[in-house]
Amino acid sequence: MNKKIITTGLIASLLAVGGASQVLDATLSIQAVQTQQQQGMQLVSLGASLTQQQAQQTLQLLGAGHVPQNAITYIDGNMVNRYLNDGSNANTTVLSSAYISEMPAGYGVRVNVVTPQNITLVSSTTYQNAAITAGISNAQLNIATVSPVTGEGALVGIYALLEDQGALNPADAQVAQREIQVINNITETTEINNTQINQVVANIKTNIVNNNVQNVDIDINQIVNQIALEYNITDQTIIDQLIIIAEEFNSTEAATEEGTAEQIENSIVLTWPEALGELSAPKTKEEILDGERLDYSDQETYNPIFQKFADAFYSAVETDQSIDELYSHTFVFERITPTLTGDEKNALNALRSAMYEYKANGDMSEGQTKSYWTTLIQEFETLKTTDPELAEIYNQIALVTGYAPEAYAFTNLAQDGTQVSVTIQDNSIPEQPVLGTYVYDVATGEIFAQDTAADSLVPLAGVFDFNARYGATVENQYQGTPISSEYTIPGYEPEESSEETSSEDEESESDETSVEEEISSEESFEEPPVESTPPEQPIESVPEVPEESEVPAPEEPEATTPEEGATDPAE
Repeated sequence: MNKKIITTGLIASLLAVGGASQVLDATLSIQAVQTQQQQGMQLVSLGASLTQQQAQQTLQLLGAGHVPQNAITYIDGNMVNRYLNDGSNANTTVLSSAYISEMPAGYGVRVNVVTPQNITLVSSTTYQNAAITAGISNAQLNIATVSPVTGEGALVGIYALLEDQGALNPADAQVAQREIQVINNITETTEINNTQINQVVANIKTNIVNNNVQNVDIDINQIVNQIALEYNITDQTIIDQLIIIAEEFNSTEAATEEGTAEQIENSIVLTWPEALGELSAPKTKEEILDGERLDYSDQETYNPIFQKFADAFYSAVETDQSIDELYSHTFVFERITPTLTGDEKNALNALRSAMYEYKANGDMSEGQTKSYWTTLIQEFETLKTTDPELAEIYNQIALVTGYAPEAYAFTNLAQDGTQVSVTIQDNSIPEQPVLGTYVYDVATGEIFAQDTAADSLVPLAGVFDFNARYGATVENQYQGTPISSEYTIPGYEPEESSEETSSEDEESESDETSVEEEISSEESFEEPPVESTPPEQPIESVPEVPEESEVPAPEEPEATTPEEGATDPAE
């Protein structure tokens, strides 16, 4: 009996078979999304093969712990086959999950791959491009999976969710499918990186939409060749592939919608790690102050805090001050303001880029700042997957103190009873100054600062005060995930109280006495035979992988389902 492991999430990913890549459908129909937005719905799909514990962990990863049960759909192998016609059945293991929520106008389409190390072949930017092709607007899409796989069946959860909200658009879905396939093929077979090719595709689409809206005759070949020239793409094979997806996009509903160009502009935004990876040359103080300055004074486009951030940055440069706290505060601001527009996302990248150029100029070794910042971000992203409750504790501490784990090292993790403590320090400079030690009480949700001199805990409350620090009020819209009152950090074992230990010792002694008396009262005692118990066997075995099975991430450990035994992720 064939058995496969499939992940269902928000957007399509690759299916690799014998070196060839197939890409699954990607769509959210205009009608379905509009219906959802009118009703203000937040919907979740969970893999039906998840254990109860894994399901709860996945909900936390998705940021969907607040979504009611009646808004959750469970995806099994039969549903996968219904949408993908790939031979999946009731024995197919379905693990990854999806969350979609509406956002205000101007938000665009954002895809957050919460577990990027488990979805390895398709970037969030590629997902955004394909989603817009299918007609999505102003929506946040999250993907999470508990096992490292390429992501086969990634849209099945969304298909099922939208079936109850409106009709899918099969034609546009197929266009989105082929678009992802072309983008990934170009990325895999050429030196053009994923960011560049997505920017190319986004510009092609914008030109097509603008021409359609203005009723201008469209010359697809001319549009593609002109944009390819701007990006120094001369390979005719690549240009021909771009022409094909451009022609197909021109046939979609999105290509004729006036708002599509705005959606593209607001959606195709680099994540900060992507933007940081492209930075190289630092700038001197003089170069920064004499150059064109960042201007976010247009408060119809930007939250007022952006101009305050820019002012604080230039003030720090002029006075040779550190920008570390300012850099950290941008992450805290981003946490409590989840509805940032595309323009504001780009503004954050520009601000952080300027901070990098300034800080990197003082590096003792080349790439020091980039390496340090990148490591902190990667470590925190990993923590979100491996220990989401601890990641949430760090988030809560960051919101109160202004010290974000993306900017500072959280070290010396310890626990005493219900109190989890962590020391925050800046490891980017030799002195490694300790910024403070903070305590989170999992039983009460309270946060304290440790006063070493007085050997006491000082309670902290509220959210970092941006108005007091920068003179601009920022509304707190952060939605955290639950932290169990019984949570313990890795390796911590609660100590038993002396009374409990004494009581248990007395009971143990009493039990031993009773046993001794019972044995002595018998003339003879024969120990009953012990039955031999065979080793536990997996409920389902995994036969040889069929051709259509999904490829797991290379050299990753096998995925396991605790309640059903070991399962090999198939490709």
